[in-house]
Amino acid sequence: MAGKEDVTQALGDSSRSVNRWAKNYEEYGHVERSFVAAILRDLHKLICQNPSLFLDEIGEWLTICHDQPVSTTAVYCDLRVPFFVGTSSR
Repeated sequence: MAGKEDVTQALGDSSRSVNRWAKNYEEYGHVERSFVAAILRDLHKLICQNPSLFLDEIGEWLTICHDQPVSTTAVYCDLRVPFFVGTSSR
C-alpha cells in the first residue's frame, strides 16, 4: 500500500493536502468533496465583491483562506471553465 509520501509525490500535491484527505478518510471512511463546493461559493463571492483582482491575488487568497495552494496558471485555467452554478457568461 502506498504511503502518504508516495501519494504526495504521485499527485504533485502538498503533504498538508494529503494529510487532510487522510484525516477525512479516517474520520468519514471516504474523502468528502463537499469542501470543493464551499470553496467555489466563497470564490464566486470574492470575485463578485472584487472583480479587479489579479490571478495571483486569487491564488494567494485560495492558499491563505482555504489551504489550497495553486499556481497562477491553474487559477487562469479553472476560471476559464464555467463552474459557477447559477451564473452565465453573458
